[in-house]
Amino acid sequence: MSDPFEVLGVDRKCYFTEEEIKAAYHKQAKTLHPDSIHGDTAEFVHLNTAYRKVMNPAERLREFILLQFGTSPWCENSLPSKTDLFERSSRVLNTTSQWNEKLQSASGVIKSSLLLQKIALETELDAVCDAIEKWIAELTSSLQQMDKNPEGRTVEHLSVLVTDFTYAGRWLKRIREQKFQLTLV
Repeated sequence: MSDPFEVLGVDRKCYFTEEEIKAAYHKQAKTLHPDSIHGDTAEFVHLNTAYRKVMNPAERLREFILLQFGTSPWCENSLPSKTDLFERSSRVLNTTSQWNEKLQSASGVIKSSLLLQKIALETELDAVCDAIEKWIAELTSSLQQMDKNPEGRTVEHLSVLVTDFTYAGRWLKRIREQKFQLTLV
């Protein structure tokens, strides 16, 4: 197993800005790209894999825990810390899915009445999306604090962050997909 932080040429830490990761990637890509003088296809593929891992906060934390502590995150299958947000996300996703099914089989006046409900669904999807984005910002802030105080890092705390980032990313993706589906109606 290789160290994605080393491949990118960055320090091993929990938090990076997107710009820091992109700058490190582009610096390495200039020399490793297959079209450059000393380019190497295999090394370039390796660089792309490292970039994807470090760019994704959950993957970055998994790698950090494994490399720093020699273990995998212990709570990989645990529930996220924001179970209320999970319930809210599930509820709005189910409601939107049911609404879409009703709309597909509806006709005439019923279809018109269902289309009026679309605004309420869009509003709720936006609210849940905003809540998830706020949660991700809180998680990112936790990462920044950890880098300022490395002694406070524990495998348990980092593992909880891995779980939370993983769930938050999945939920945000599903909510955005549903929002997109509504725009097609």
